[in-house]
Amino acid sequence: MLLLDRIERTFGVGPPPLEPIIDREYLRPGATGDEGATDFFLGNPWKGLDADLLRYHRAAMYMFTPPAHHYYFPAFMDAALDSPPEADDLPDLIIAVASGFRTRV
Repeated sequence: MLLLDRIERTFGVGPPPLEPIIDREYLRPGATGDEGATDFFLGNPWKGLDADLLRYHRAAMYMFTPPAHHYYFPAFMDAALDSPPEADDLPDLIIAVASGFRTRV
């Protein structure tokens, strides 16, 4: 069984989480905002999201609410495994986020 298949089997591909998907701390006045992450992710299943746009929105891994993080995290793993040469720092960010360590994005 391929690793991508195991990720899909483990996380499932159920319905996406409802709003809010970004922690309100990022949405308060004077904060950085969600950098378009809500528009990109909200209502979209994690399976099949564009890998280049996932890389663009990689900071969302830190901004998601817990349900959104659980739901969309496999999309980032999928993108990193699908095209490792172009994945840039995505694998390192996945490890950092999974371990609870926050790095500067």
